[in-house]
Amino acid sequence: RVQIPGNEYPQYPVWNEERNRIYMSILGDKGKKIKFYSVESGEWGTIFDAGFTDIAELDSKGDYLVFRGAFSGIDNIYAINLESAVCQRVTSSALGAFTPSLSANSDTLLYADYTSQGYDVVKTAFDPSRFMPLKLPGDNGTESNEQLNLPSVEEKSQVTVPGDPTGSYETTKYRKLTNL
Repeated sequence: RVQIPGNEYPQYPVWNEERNRIYMSILGDKGKKIKFYSVESGEWGTIFDAGFTDIAELDSKGDYLVFRGAFSGIDNIYAINLESAVCQRVTSSALGAFTPSLSANSDTLLYADYTSQGYDVVKTAFDPSRFMPLKLPGDNGTESNEQLNLPSVEEKSQVTVPGDPTGSYETTKYRKLTNL
């Protein structure tokens, strides 16, 4: 039994190959992080801070820890080099990539790719030279209105809805046959 500091909630624990560390996603009041617990020393450490972006489904082999993350708004597989603590995107799924699993020698990645027809199991080479840099939007997964070209607060307040919002409307029975 291990006490987790800060009353945080552990998720998706996985052992490293030497069985002397446990990696896990941690949910706390400041969002999600990937942390480790050293069985030998009892030490806790943070590897990656995802803010309030969802991260889940960890797997660890060799020098890498892979997980599912929603940094771009679409779930994809990401890898953290445990030596350098650099996080990079591994997949570019159109609808989502889930449940990553590395082969025993860390040269192959298996994952579930979501398509319009359901899930496909994908087997691909796990080649760090093909990984893409992780580009985080500003401020824990949110971008400013200027970056997204959204209306500002002032512009939003000037938007008017057509019609009379205080008017009364006639209630009629909805009929499925006449509204096909």
